Amino acid sequence: MSTFSSVRSVISRPLKRANEKPAYLAGFLLGLGLGFVLSFGPASFGLGGVFSRRRNISSPSSPPTFLSSEFDMGTKPKTRFTVIVDEMELALFSIRELPNSSLVFISNTPENFETDNGWVRFAEQHYSVHKTNGGKDTQITQKTYLEDKSTISNTAFILGTDRYLLWPIHGRRLPKFRPDNKIKKKRHKDRFINIGSYDTKSATLIYTAFVTKSDFDETLLSLSYANRFSASFSEFKIVVFASYLNIPTPPHGEVVGLITSDEVVNGDFRDGHRQFPQKSLEIKDFPSTNMLLFMHLREKMLVRLNSILDDDHLETAALLTSRFFKRPLPHSE
Repeated sequence: MSTFSSVRSVISRPLKRANEKPAYLAGFLLGLGLGFVLSFGPASFGLGGVFSRRRNISSPSSPPTFLSSEFDMGTKPKTRFTVIVDEMELALFSIRELPNSSLVFISNTPENFETDNGWVRFAEQHYSVHKTNGGKDTQITQKTYLEDKSTISNTAFILGTDRYLLWPIHGRRLPKFRPDNKIKKKRHKDRFINIGSYDTKSATLIYTAFVTKSDFDETLLSLSYANRFSASFSEFKIVVFASYLNIPTPPHGEVVGLITSDEVVNGDFRDGHRQFPQKSLEIKDFPSTNMLLFMHLREKMLVRLNSILDDDHLETAALLTSRFFKRPLPHSE
């Protein structure tokens, strides 16, 4: 048994914005005038798993300052996945390999996290991928530290990965970004991988990141609706699949993962000490798993838009996002 981890909402502006609804609605109506040519059809993929109650809202900004010097990303060489949004190149996430071959995976810094008691500011958030149990298994952990000193952790334990590994680290639908997220200077020692380019007035980017063994043949993972990108390290390889929804980018985004144990809050399991270690995904199960993550991110987007759009426009949004595309619809003024 595996479950979806904390579904976190991401926003690129302050929490309170009175004109959010008319601003997006105006952009959405403009998008309808761009001449969308789609083949509409009902989604044929169901959603499974258990969705947690926790989500966050964040505003991507500068790279985080790590609480542990072991994970300091400031001066070490990094692999940086980027995207060009509205003609600005932005950093999606950075990866650094540690001396023990573990990977530290850093997404854009979130600002606010929704807890049971309200909003709390982030201090740090990262993913780690490392071997465990003498190298026989692999553990993926997402850790969140909040400024009120509370912590939240989600973990996936994958068994028998000494020779074969395939598991999603996370999936993400991007929100609008602020201009100050633009990459201002590229360090020569860093590796840069661009996964796409689009205009937020006509398209929305969605992607998933999977981890495999470094010698895995990534060409075995192919999707008709998504572009594939990869970065290899000593022990692991990160494979990213990027696709587009032909709809103006909403102000909110989502992040989701696939975990095998209960969420841990302040060192205590939220729903009891339950763990469900899993074997790696089989290659034949990859397409359905990726679509599961993509569809969940899409469905959460429609839930968010329900508070912005009226019923007719929400129905149109559902039709426009009934398929994923390798290329975004070009924006025309």
